Amino acid sequence: MAKYSREQRDRAVDLYIKYERCAADVIRELGYPSKGVLLSWYADRLEEERTGVPSGRGERYRRYTDGQKRAAVDHYLEYGRRLSRTMRMLGYPKSKELLMAWIDELAPGQRKLRHGPVPEELKREAVVAVASGRLKSREAAAELGVQDATVREWKRQMLAKSEEATVSGSGKRRTVVESKEPSVKPTVAPNASDAAGTADALASMERKVAELQARLDELDADVERQRREKRELDIEIAIRKGALELLGKEPGADPENLTNREKTLLVKTVSETLGVTARSLLPVVGIARSTYHYQLKSMKRPDKDAPLLELVREAFENSERRYGYKRIHLELKSMGVRVSAKRIMRLMTSHGLVPLFKSAKRYSSYKGDSPRRRRTW
Repeated sequence: MAKYSREQRDRAVDLYIKYERCAADVIRELGYPSKGVLLSWYADRLEEERTGVPSGRGERYRRYTDGQKRAAVDHYLEYGRRLSRTMRMLGYPKSKELLMAWIDELAPGQRKLRHGPVPEELKREAVVAVASGRLKSREAAAELGVQDATVREWKRQMLAKSEEATVSGSGKRRTVVESKEPSVKPTVAPNASDAAGTADALASMERKVAELQARLDELDADVERQRREKRELDIEIAIRKGALELLGKEPGADPENLTNREKTLLVKTVSETLGVTARSLLPVVGIARSTYHYQLKSMKRPDKDAPLLELVREAFENSERRYGYKRIHLELKSMGVRVSAKRIMRLMTSHGLVPLFKSAKRYSSYKGDSPRRRRTW
């Protein structure tokens, strides 16, 4: 996608030639491009004049149509000439440089630029914002109407001044201590106070950035810990709920005393529901890895107790849930089903088929007073 049109490149190169190849004057007047890009455009012009073949630079596929470009430029001119507002309202383009190029192409001279030198206060604010990570260099440059390379150059110059001020200050202190002559005073440069103020501001800014970064690291660790604890609680709640669902509300069901098959079903269900690995749930449920995989394979085989369980359940329900395993064994035996009583007991215990018992009354031979024993006074 071409960032600048052919007309923009030709206009910049013509001004570059007109101003005796002074890139700073061209950039100050047009607001684009950078010095390196302008030199490459000038080299393309020389190559075209030498060979007679037009350059193919920038003739690539365009992502946005002419209608979208015109709509973005119209929105910029109508709504306060704010690049960020236009990008936020329309959802495109993704860079302020591209929007500035559209404005310079479709509405030359309408883009808000800063003419003249930028005040030192604004430079310092832009450098602090870029160094702290609050803004990117291109964003700070767009706010001031300059190139992003200019903001980076300001940052480099301020850092160099702060280093020079620190080195010179330490050297002066060493000179005063070694000479021990209070009458001789070191010469102070005219911009020493400004450099010291810039150094102090940058040092203070760096300290604040370090404190903020440490605070962010602590918050990230706290959030990660809370997320991990919430995950563990979700797993525990899902395991308890799944155990109750597996056992149902049958009398005698004990959620803390699950069989290996029930534990395997519980791990498989919870892992699929929460999206966690089954291996991480095995220690929580209390089942070995080999047992888990064995139960998975055994569950794929047909259950040999399924037909017998249906008969046991039917006899149990017909007795109004009053028969124990011995009476159920006798019922099945009378029906011609030859099976062990212990097997019936195991099936009834594992599936919660517990009989209902009436509360037993304590034996007493007392039947009340006899009429013969009553005394009439």
